Amino acid sequence: MSFLLIALVLTGTLVITIPTFKRVKIVRTDMSCLSIIIPARNEERNLTFLLQSLQLKNADFEVIVVDDNSTDNTEKVAKAFGVKVVHPGALPAGWLGKSWACWNGVREAKGSVLLFLDADITVEKDGIEKVFFYYQQ
Repeated sequence: MSFLLIALVLTGTLVITIPTFKRVKIVRTDMSCLSIIIPARNEERNLTFLLQSLQLKNADFEVIVVDDNSTDNTEKVAKAFGVKVVHPGALPAGWLGKSWACWNGVREAKGSVLLFLDADITVEKDGIEKVFFYYQQ
């Protein structure tokens, strides 16, 4: 019973002290130095949701989808959103698939600030701007 009480107290303390992003008004800044790299293998369904959430219509950041030998329509989905698609090629000895895909995305990136996103997530409204804002701080 005492173990349970200690665990509850520690969990409560952890929840209270976890840092969170404060609600701040994001002032739109130049994000042309930002390259978002998304390694993707057979992510046509998830990629649609992620790219929609990035609100690419007026974006000044670069988005690169690294299509890692997909057998579905991952590349077609990415191109429909107008993002750059990279094919990493054959996996060299000593490399793992995702790290090889990320590395190839980096090699194609034009930005000096790199943000890696998994294809199976979505970003909240103004999420990229918030992350970039906090990075600048």
